[in-house]
Amino acid sequence: MAYLPRIVDAELDARLAAAGAVVIEGPKACGKTETARQRAASSVLLDIDENARRAAAVDPSLVLEGLMPRLIDEWQIAPAMWNHVRRAVDDHGIAGQFILTGSSVPDDDVARHTGAGRFSFLRMRPMTLFETGHSNGAISLAALLAGEPARSDEPRLSVRDLAERIAAGGWPAQHGRRVADAARAARDYLEQIRQVDVSRVAGSRRDPAKVERLLRSLARNTSTEAAVTVLAADAGGGEGPLDRHTVVEYLNILDRLMVIEDQPAWAPHLRSRASLRTSPKRHFVDPSLAVARLAPRRSACSKT
Repeated sequence: MAYLPRIVDAELDARLAAAGAVVIEGPKACGKTETARQRAASSVLLDIDENARRAAAVDPSLVLEGLMPRLIDEWQIAPAMWNHVRRAVDDHGIAGQFILTGSSVPDDDVARHTGAGRFSFLRMRPMTLFETGHSNGAISLAALLAGEPARSDEPRLSVRDLAERIAAGGWPAQHGRRVADAARAARDYLEQIRQVDVSRVAGSRRDPAKVERLLRSLARNTSTEAAVTVLAADAGGGEGPLDRHTVVEYLNILDRLMVIEDQPAWAPHLRSRASLRTSPKRHFVDPSLAVARLAPRRSACSKT
């Protein structure tokens, strides 16, 4: 499939021109690797290249050899890479040397340098309706904030069309596929998260059933300010509420996997102590994940 231009393309170019290394972070399957490949002159994919992982375990600097910008995909698999990239950036003293991509945030490590002044961080998410070609992008948020009136042609999407876009999501690999197939892929995505990724990131086995109930509760409470106690009670079932500390731990892991993302409370007056909302709103990184966790196996979109 041909590469679909992303909004972050221009931002990536700007950051490569200013920093020695750019770290692209985002959930699995949001398009980080393909976006990075458009700019990279060479690459190493640590998640699928076993020889590269072995080399990184012996001497991480071996993996850095190649034309620049060099893409180090899923760098967090070999966390020692971080300090070696930082050192290489210092040694060469030029911008645009490396692009690092990662779909999870590694544990804090006192031995890992902060990277201040060497790394620039870029967050990616699944595609917007503008990127998938379902919106003309005529309404500009920047223009609205500047006080300009909103003007646009008649919307081309019906309510059914919007519902289908929500169910399919903005995953690049699902672009152009039937809605039913894309929705099934979103369900499989969450299965991988709860069965494998949560325990992998946590470093020990976690109960997939509890993760499942929490994901379902998050889907029911998406775009709300649901407190941890609310989620714990909602996800507890007949056995009573989940332990609050368990819920907090699972939320932190899902955040590290970039599956969920809180929308911060907004304070309209910079000098005001009060804000319109006192708590962040909870969201999945893509609305299709909420649909996937709540929709029955045979959804209304299954005939599409």
